[in-house]
Parts: sequence; C-alpha cells; structure tokens
Amino acid sequence: MKTINTLYHHLNKILAPSVDGFVSSSINTGFSNIDQQLNGLQLGELYVLGGAAAMGTKTMAKELALRVANHSGVLFLPQVESLDELTKKLLCIEGDIQSCSIEKQPWDAKLASKVSKTMKAFKQKNFYLKNVWQYNEDDFFQLLEDYITQSDVKLIIIDHEERLFKNLKGSFSAEEKYLFVLKMKLLLNRLNCCGIILRKLNAPEPTEENPYQIPSLEDIQSEYDITRLANHLWIMHRLDYYGIEEDEVNNDTKNRIDLFVMDEDEGYLDNLYFQFNERFTGFEVMEELRKTK
Repeated sequence: MKTINTLYHHLNKILAPSVDGFVSSSINTGFSNIDQQLNGLQLGELYVLGGAAAMGTKTMAKELALRVANHSGVLFLPQVESLDELTKKLLCIEGDIQSCSIEKQPWDAKLASKVSKTMKAFKQKNFYLKNVWQYNEDDFFQLLEDYITQSDVKLIIIDHEERLFKNLKGSFSAEEKYLFVLKMKLLLNRLNCCGIILRKLNAPEPTEENPYQIPSLEDIQSEYDITRLANHLWIMHRLDYYGIEEDEVNNDTKNRIDLFVMDEDEGYLDNLYFQFNERFTGFEVMEELRKTK
C-alpha cells in the first residue's frame, strides 16, 4: 500500500496545476437530470458506475453512449459481448425495438423498415466499437490515444472492469490494476476526454440498517481502491427487483431505477431517478420524487 499511496500523492501533484487553472468543460448526455443536476459528464475525468446484477448498469452505459454519440465521439469497449451481439442491443435501444422481435425471422415489412431506418441513424453517429481482447497494456493505451486524437472521441466506456483485466494479455495484481486505472485517468486528463468504467457489485443481504439492499462502496473497493482514482462514483439500484413496492417515503418503486451519486468517502451527494420506457428497451427520466414524509 505504501507504493500506491505514494503514486496517489504524485497523481494529485500532477493534476493539481491543470485543475486549479482550468474550468472543467462537459458534454451533455441527453438525460435532462444528469445534464441539469450534474452538469453532464465532465471532460478529463473518470466515472465508476456500479450496480448488482439486473440493476440496469449495462443498459445505462449503452444508452449514454448512443445519446452522447449524437454530438461527440464515443468509443465503446465491450468486455463480454461480441460486436455483433452488442450492435443488436444498441439497435434495439436506438430504435425502441424489443430484442425478441429482432430475433424472430423473417421480419415483417414494418419491422424491416424500422430496423433499416435505425441502422442508417446509427451509422451517422460518432460511435466506435472495438474489441480489445488479448491486447497488451501498451497497445491498449495507444488505441485509446489514437481514437481520442484522430476521431475526436470525448467519451470512453468500458462495460466490465473485472473482465477487462482478464481479456488483456498477462495477469494483473491488485497493485497493477491500480496502476492501470491511474494511467487511464492521466490519459483522460491530458487529452480532455472522460471515461466510464462499469463495476459489478454484490447485492447485500437486507439488514436493519440497510433494508433496501443498497450496495456500498466496500464492494467497489474489494480488490483495490479504484474509488481513490475515480472523480465520480455512481451506483444504480432497483428496489422493485427485490420485491419492495414502496420506498421509505411511500414512493412507488415499480420500474424505477435510482442512480445514487456518491463521493469517494461514501458520502451521498444526489439521487437521480429513471424508469423503463414502455417497451423496456431503455430509460426515461422520472420527475423528482417525495423525499420526506
């Protein structure tokens, strides 16, 4: 830990001059609550988006990528899905098409027309997909730099942090993972791009102190303290997934997704609300809910 603490100290010294004399710019996400309450995504900064299984983090990452790609370059690095599988899911979100309809063959004329229009719209986006399986570390970071500088990419998304280290060549100790994320943060800061890394969390058992089974930052910190490097910590959670129909102030939780905005000390900063759209292909912003009885 001494090595890590020393590196963290040097990181602060490196970043401090640019932060002190620079007004952070941002990019809009197309989600009104993120753009208005959080001022969009901050360029040069790193986000960790965590959530247990079935909480919607991967869908959120895909939809953020699609929305940002309307006006800024986006590089999406899938760690589990093939490019074909991911493209299908992106088309479903973009065209509001249920995945079961895509899988059924042959398509009727209406669906074929909708898919064709969606694909044309998708091709007009500043969207780049790339598998980085079996890349070595140097090639990986060169790839990021090339996309940022040559294709004006402003957002990089890695949709499975743990799988990333398994897909790259070689093995990574906890300290080497920490150094890897540190290097990525420095690259983002230097080239004025932002990054989102998805972190799978374990769903805690309900307790008196935590009856709603909300994951804590301890889950993110299980292998190495990525929270010390992240500028922003977001945790997605669905109460209705656990059979909880109302929250503590009697708000309906059906189809609701909460996005908890945290700081690195596990302090609560804000809460944003989303809901599934009618076809369950993506998210819509919910109005502010009751916060007190």
